[in-house]
Amino acid sequence: MINRIIHKERAPEFDMFMSANELCKLEQQGYLEEEYFFSGTANVYGENGKGGAQILFADAPYTNRLVVRRPQNAHLSSGRVIVEILNSSSYMDIDRVWILAHRHLLRNNDVYIGVTSKPITMKTLRKFNKERYAPLSWNNPRACPYPAEALGNFKGASNPETEDGLFWDMLSDLAAEIRHGAAFLADVPVKQVYLAGWSQSAGYMVTYTNYFAKSHHDESRSPLFDGYFAAGAAPMVVPALNQCEYTDLIEGQGRIAFAGTPYLLMQTESENAKLGTFENRLPFSDNPLLQCRYYDISGSTHDSVESMTNYYRGSLDMQKTGCYLTYPGKEPNANDFPYYFAICAGLQCLYLWVEKNILPPDVEPIPVDEHLNNLTDNFGNAQKGWRLPEIDVPVCQYRPHASSLHPNDSTMLYGCEIPFEQNHLRELYGTLSNYRRLVEQTADKAVQNLFLLPQDREECIAHSVAKAAKYGLS
Repeated sequence: MINRIIHKERAPEFDMFMSANELCKLEQQGYLEEEYFFSGTANVYGENGKGGAQILFADAPYTNRLVVRRPQNAHLSSGRVIVEILNSSSYMDIDRVWILAHRHLLRNNDVYIGVTSKPITMKTLRKFNKERYAPLSWNNPRACPYPAEALGNFKGASNPETEDGLFWDMLSDLAAEIRHGAAFLADVPVKQVYLAGWSQSAGYMVTYTNYFAKSHHDESRSPLFDGYFAAGAAPMVVPALNQCEYTDLIEGQGRIAFAGTPYLLMQTESENAKLGTFENRLPFSDNPLLQCRYYDISGSTHDSVESMTNYYRGSLDMQKTGCYLTYPGKEPNANDFPYYFAICAGLQCLYLWVEKNILPPDVEPIPVDEHLNNLTDNFGNAQKGWRLPEIDVPVCQYRPHASSLHPNDSTMLYGCEIPFEQNHLRELYGTLSNYRRLVEQTADKAVQNLFLLPQDREECIAHSVAKAAKYGLS
């Protein structure tokens, strides 16, 4: 249970890690950003052999952190609170759902809360500011029989001295705190609470819903989350209940089995047929205990120019901690497919599903061959899936992977673009003005299909036209 909230006041000379205040111009948009530490006790859980959780150690003390971004005028808030499980895959807190969806969150006056999900990130936080983040603590209350390399769902990302599994109670207690008028929300009215996660953090959502959302339901308690928004999920790294149990991962650990409230998952081409996703894919379901929708975003890859370069441009925090998120491919053009428009539209579909019982659209998945490679169209791009104008009126091939520039680099999650020849572009579209006309038509179709929000139409068209000009159409 949470028993203490500590507000850390922000000041220029004593700032929080990866503040969005300057990156997203929050103050100019009527938002404020605050960082809090919260302390409490959490249990360490283990698999009970019947598909449920049992307590292995009770009431271990912890101190964790959360970041709140909310309207300065609380009465303008939409009443929605989006809690993101911050991604730790780069050994630092990455707010990828915020990066991709902040446009929509800000114009809706939604509240965003990011919560640290793994103790491995404490090292980076303290490298950024040792004094500020000294109080953070996830100490392991049990003796650990395994070396670090044998722990957890990511090799080398867990430590015998800390316990990853303390997070489940932290998350439940945080959600309960939000619902009961958390002090850090000031006077913001809370109507709906959503849980969100990207990549490894979307894997966390599988464990959380299968065990803890289910136990709430089985005990006839009200759901803590009204809906779930997962993106870029990799079932092969879904964590077990504690970091030791992952060494004996049970079959089906990567598959969602329970939600209780609507669950919407959006995948890029990097994950849709790889990383265990195909084996764990579920059909659309409206079963009250497993309401789910899975979507593949054609043209997109896990990492992109927007999420790895554009958002962080000018960030001194990355330089200070030595964390550099760069494109590692040989091909000169990194994937710049604007899938953040699809993420915003998907999030809005979840809102409508939860709040107005309007079902999300039916979308055919990207088909794959016997080797789980995406089937492509005449342009070399993925067939079917969630489609934006740039995939329907293409000026390049969107490849799900790039060629490795260095032997030890992984390009599995960062795709590239192979531009069409200039003469081919002219044969296809004639002039740039004609290309714009075609993009406008496909954008209108995307809006009609709920693949693109009306508010994003003009920016989406501009992105497509700028890319056509970049690759030689005039």
